[in-house]
Amino acid sequence: LLIAMKTNASYRTFQEVFVSNFHNSLSFDDFLNLSVDKNIEVTQIKEREIVQPSERLKRILHFLAKNVFDYGNIANEVVFSYRKGVNVRDAVLPHSKNKFFFQTDIANFFGSITKPLVSKSIRNGLGSVPISDIHEYADVILNLVSYNNGLPLGFPTSPAISNMCLLNFDKELLIQSNELDVSYTRYADDIILSANNGEVLRMLAARVGGLLQEFLGAEIKLNEAKTRYLQQGQKVKLLGLVVLPNGQISIDRADKVEIETLLHLYLNNDDKFLNYGLVLKNKRAKNDKALTRENVISMLSGRLIGANAMAPEYLLKLRQKYGNTIIDMFLHKSAK
Repeated sequence: LLIAMKTNASYRTFQEVFVSNFHNSLSFDDFLNLSVDKNIEVTQIKEREIVQPSERLKRILHFLAKNVFDYGNIANEVVFSYRKGVNVRDAVLPHSKNKFFFQTDIANFFGSITKPLVSKSIRNGLGSVPISDIHEYADVILNLVSYNNGLPLGFPTSPAISNMCLLNFDKELLIQSNELDVSYTRYADDIILSANNGEVLRMLAARVGGLLQEFLGAEIKLNEAKTRYLQQGQKVKLLGLVVLPNGQISIDRADKVEIETLLHLYLNNDDKFLNYGLVLKNKRAKNDKALTRENVISMLSGRLIGANAMAPEYLLKLRQKYGNTIIDMFLHKSAK
């Protein structure tokens, strides 16, 4: 206890951390008294309410994300979203050797996380924050990071807070998964279970919705339209990545075709390279803006960087086919 007290006493106060971060560009009174309602713009995009913070509020929220919520308590063993040093591949990897798969997601994820749940998670989940008096500011923090009795989509603090709010659910589902020899991971609102026994997997999967409501409230529900069972012998696609029968993880065949077509055209035909880039751009979102060769090169760089992170074995094949120099140019964004 004495060691803990000494360690805590060595931490700076919240105000000291705030002032050292902002100097004179924002006052501590801004943090204490800022009105969220007067510093947001609410828009509707495809039935989703997006809450855009003002520049001043955004700076405070980024400060809270970095100095407070990055230290929040989450289930690191199973959660791979909104964390430094891990990505989608890490969320899929624990499932790669299994035969049966269950994938679902949480409907209206942020909108289902209520202010009382956020409050509870903040008060219980900040013990590791290296600020001596962090709990004295719990109410102020709560009011800054919530809106309309919930967790707003559009605030930079919401992703990390959502992981904190699901801590007890994650821990309980992990316990039950381990008891049944089932693998469990979560990436944001996507929940994945897998096992080598399909019957056991279905039994545990049937409990997920009830566990969510037990720990997060009756208003939270699974998205039935995105709930599915898969097994080896079918195309197993999890979080956009494909689990191959040999247990390797790769990107989708359609993505590979597009990447390799872009590489081939880059090397052989500038006009077709530009035209194909336009086709791919319009495939994802119609856009009247002119597309330049540099835009398509940037697109290809982004895809190769993503593929390198998600499916490094595939990048080795591309290196063998197109050469290290070409691939490295795109990975380092030095292609011309």
